Amino acid sequence: MDLKKIKNILIIGPTKVGKSALCNVLSDTRGFEENESTAKETKNFQEKIFEHDWMKYHVVEIGIKSIEKKDLYNKIGKVINFMPEGLSQILFVVNERIMAEDIDTFYLSKDFIFKCGILDYVTIVKIKFSDFKSPKKREEDYKELCNENEKISKIFKSCKKIIYVNNPPINIITENGDVDKERVEIHEKIRKKSRIILLDPMKERNKEQQTKGLKKDQQWFNEEYNKEKVINIDGKQLDFGGSLEIKGFSNLENISLKKLKINSLKISNYSQLNIINLSELSKLKSLSVAKTNHA
Repeated sequence: MDLKKIKNILIIGPTKVGKSALCNVLSDTRGFEENESTAKETKNFQEKIFEHDWMKYHVVEIGIKSIEKKDLYNKIGKVINFMPEGLSQILFVVNERIMAEDIDTFYLSKDFIFKCGILDYVTIVKIKFSDFKSPKKREEDYKELCNENEKISKIFKSCKKIIYVNNPPINIITENGDVDKERVEIHEKIRKKSRIILLDPMKERNKEQQTKGLKKDQQWFNEEYNKEKVINIDGKQLDFGGSLEIKGFSNLENISLKKLKINSLKISNYSQLNIINLSELSKLKSLSVAKTNHA
């Protein structure tokens, strides 16, 4: 299998929101357990590799039992580390009504994702939207959500794209205990339409990713990290244009940089730094480290 051709899709969201159903729709399988009535025992990860239009995809669902920051960060970090080809898309799943848990989970996820430099890869997916084929209804819903409260408005505006789909259940049993074949057939057709809506934009995204990396500049780095005690970047998809300077970060105690696309790194004018961990910086040709001189 050619890993370079695999497009990784990470599915994030709170419990009981429909992540497993979304994974089944994407992969056109029933490999992910769907149960809306109760919160099933959440595994750390569920995954499936599938093909669509001559492209291989790897969909991974992260199980979140709580919104504990450390637990969520660790899970996202582990998934990314096991993707040598990098991420193609992150789908954050929300239900028909956005609850407080959705907001908390999104902001925790966003914080970690932003520090990794991959926020541009995030798309919000609103499921159980019966009018998903109507542009007018989608626009009305978007405006209503943005006006609902400030936090929700910020969530929707921070992501470049929002997708509306409907993934109705296909495990339907009649009162007699038989499979309701008629309803299942109708629901399967709806899910196939949702699949097209989800995967078609990814094809365009894939073309874009093949021609350019994720560009970040020195100013972005300074603004994001200048007050941090720990800088931990796994930058498989970050491109700083060849050089990076870490200068005057007075709070900085620990630096860990991995797989950054840089050929020059300068670290200077620091007072608290005691750990520097550089890993897999294959393009690095020049390294300069100079501690602050005290009078």
